[in-house]
Amino acid sequence: MDKQVMVDELTRIFIHEDKLNKLLENSNQENLLKMYQTLFKLWNETLTARIIYQKQTLILTFSQIIFADIIDNRQSLDKRIFEITTMLSLSNDGEEFKTMFKKKFKRSLPNLNKLFNNNYENNLSDFDKKIKKALNFNWRKNI
Repeated sequence: MDKQVMVDELTRIFIHEDKLNKLLENSNQENLLKMYQTLFKLWNETLTARIIYQKQTLILTFSQIIFADIIDNRQSLDKRIFEITTMLSLSNDGEEFKTMFKKKFKRSLPNLNKLFNNNYENNLSDFDKKIKKALNFNWRKNI
């Protein structure tokens, strides 16, 4: 998958969060993508632009928690991305990662399992649901 497409999708998600938007500008985008890829790999998913779109709430929540205290400091930001990526790589499952994170940073992560299992269609507006229904309409089937 084209990395720039994924960065563009993350930018679109982060645009409403000034601090997270600044994060994309100030960080090494390749390392940031690697961190998200490792996160999704831990939950047996592959990071794609579509998954980024579907899991917006997860990405925003995760990003706000892990970067809340250091978002303006470039050196600390790169260090934090490296630390989180390492912890994700060393973890065998989500619970192990949560335990490591809590031990290291003295804060708890939200229930990521719930956010990973959240179906993006439940978050669609009524308009989006109607558009989806119209796009998937099979007129031959309804004759």
